[in-house]
Amino acid sequence: MLSALLLNRVRQTVVLAVLATATAALPGLAPAAPAVGTVIHISAGVRRIIHRLRQLDIPLSYRRSNWIGRRGQGSCVHASMRHLFHWQGRHDLAEWWATNHSDGETAEGLAAKLDRAQVRYAETRNGDEAFLEWTIRTRRGAAVVVQNGAHMVNLVGLDRQYAHILDSNAPQRVQQRPRGEFLNDWKRSGGWAVTPLGTPAPPDPWIVK
Repeated sequence: MLSALLLNRVRQTVVLAVLATATAALPGLAPAAPAVGTVIHISAGVRRIIHRLRQLDIPLSYRRSNWIGRRGQGSCVHASMRHLFHWQGRHDLAEWWATNHSDGETAEGLAAKLDRAQVRYAETRNGDEAFLEWTIRTRRGAAVVVQNGAHMVNLVGLDRQYAHILDSNAPQRVQQRPRGEFLNDWKRSGGWAVTPLGTPAPPDPWIVK
């Protein structure tokens, strides 16, 4: 005797075959739908476009190298925020921020400065990976702490294999780091990540140039 599962599959096959035959016999009707299990092939070009949609492509004209503040410290936190402000279309704020903020920064200090500037933001301070996924899924990006808390960079992409990093110490190109290696570094550094709640630029394939 056929098992219940196998019998159910046979019934489905018979029904699909009957429907296909009946539909083909009727003039003016569209062909029957593909059989269950049809494989849809997606071209490599389309896959590349889909992959790029989840990455921030901050224009070179908006990237700035880390600068030294009055206290002789690097300004990587503020450089990273400047990149995000530009990406989210707040260009005046980006330049004002870089002009008025510099040197090293803590999570508490940055939060106070954002509050004073009336900038809405979201953050995590406990290494919540879901937060990073959200910032990339919404195409906002994030400023993330690395190197045992000594540096901050922009996370501009995160997929199954790699984290895509824009570092203000070398802003000319986006770097790739293995996902696990990056996440471990970030969590060892305190797991702090922050992003302004602005509106990101539209995906490049839909921009009319």
